[in-house]
Amino acid sequence: MLTPLALLAVAASPIQEPASVPTEKEIRAAIEHMGEDDLAEAAEWYRFECTQIGTESRNAIVSALALLEVDPGFLDVDSPPPFYDPGEHTPGQGARRHVLDPHSSRVRRQRAEFGLVPVPGAPIVAYRYDWASGEIRRRASPLRPNELFENALAGYLPDYGLARAILLARLDDGSLRKEMAGFGHAYADRAGNVFPGITLFDAWASGKTIEMPDVDTLGLVHDLLGDWKRWTAPVPPAQHDELYATLGELFVPVRRARALRETAADLYLTADPIPPGLYLPAADVIGAAWVEVEYKPTALAKELPAPDEINAWIAARRGAARDHDAARLDFEARRALLRREASWPRVLLVKVLRGLGAMKEQ
Repeated sequence: MLTPLALLAVAASPIQEPASVPTEKEIRAAIEHMGEDDLAEAAEWYRFECTQIGTESRNAIVSALALLEVDPGFLDVDSPPPFYDPGEHTPGQGARRHVLDPHSSRVRRQRAEFGLVPVPGAPIVAYRYDWASGEIRRRASPLRPNELFENALAGYLPDYGLARAILLARLDDGSLRKEMAGFGHAYADRAGNVFPGITLFDAWASGKTIEMPDVDTLGLVHDLLGDWKRWTAPVPPAQHDELYATLGELFVPVRRARALRETAADLYLTADPIPPGLYLPAADVIGAAWVEVEYKPTALAKELPAPDEINAWIAARRGAARDHDAARLDFEARRALLRREASWPRVLLVKVLRGLGAMKEQ
């Protein structure tokens, strides 16, 4: 990545875009009229063009990719999260589990209720970091040309999703692996219907009032606390408040730890993350910390505080602002540069489409 002085030099000379850039509507219309072979050719050409630019956003992705020690094709294919077994955690209760069709309207409605719907402007990714295992998972199929181009329109270069997953893997110190795995189990309703692709973390992070079957509440207690005696199935209603309060105390550190690292990874790659994330208001603090460790993920991982110390860490660094002013200014210069560079994926895509005759010069 660029040095602070180089950043300031580049910031002083804005990147010039072509005189005319088509609208998103015009670009999408051109793409929709392309055949499958032309789309594949356009995707290959677009990827190549992106490797030829020396922008800070591209350099950030390249730096992150260099941290991956295996070929991405050898990463395990993602699979649905596991669900808690009634036979183990609520034996003798006759509880059963029924996995719903992931494409059913019922699952779609639940995803919408928990806020798990595509956010306009968010990247489409083919890789994710699995907090439960500490490993990167890949989608069964790579991004399709249309998905690659949607990312371009939103300002994301190819391999953005893989780079983000790699950064999360490096920033996660593994200290909450057991808790991450517990809340990484699939969400189910009290009737035993399992919602594939929705985790207990998703349910708790949604902020919605939820009811969980005993097998899930007790599964968490058994796995995370090792306590098999305090509550037993069926858990009487009079004990629900205490049980849910205990689960809440277990969940909060998990959410904070994930959110801090997600914001840090996002700010490494982009100026304005979408969705913004819990700790984006502390971008000045996190960004300065990145500068001070020279954008080395493993070094930042050692600097990030424990979940219950995050707010104090942010306050302390802001209280000692003079000590971090130079780093903060460097971060803001880089952030401004990334913000300007967000138009370049679209510029390159238009270049490719025009080169293939899918769009005319204006």
